[in-house]
Amino acid sequence: MKKEPKIILTCCFKCGKRYGTKKNKGAIGIWNDTCDLCGAKDVPCASAPHDFGVYSNDEIRKNDKLQDLI
Repeated sequence: MKKEPKIILTCCFKCGKRYGTKKNKGAIGIWNDTCDLCGAKDVPCASAPHDFGVYSNDEIRKNDKLQDLI
């Protein structure tokens, strides 16, 4: 049985401190969710790729670079 790679989309602020925010971030959208990195539930989270630069695959990285251009 092949294990699917984990998709990382949300990151809590505790984990986010390890990575720091991406350069030139003026604001971060925040919501309560489960952190895809540490698994903490119902904690303030933000977009792992767009706000913290944490990517789980190349497709997400490419989509984020396009979003940064908009």
